[in-house]
Amino acid sequence: MFLTTNHISDFDPAFESRIHLTIHYPGLDTASRLYIWKTFISMGNSESRLTAEDLETLAKNEFNGRQIKNIIKTGRLLSKQ
Repeated sequence: MFLTTNHISDFDPAFESRIHLTIHYPGLDTASRLYIWKTFISMGNSESRLTAEDLETLAKNEFNGRQIKNIIKTGRLLSKQ
């Protein structure tokens, strides 16, 4: 079983004792976030109106990959209404 969280300090000691392996992933840097924005934007079927400058501005926000994916997915769904 895999468990992912960013609230490791909230674990109960009894629960924590049953975890055999922990792997820490550091937060993404701006270049990594920019790559993720570009990757998910390019997966769309329609042409993006975002400029390179827009993407660089978005990459400065400290979102993780899942959040970026959800932002793009939600934007696409809302734009189709």
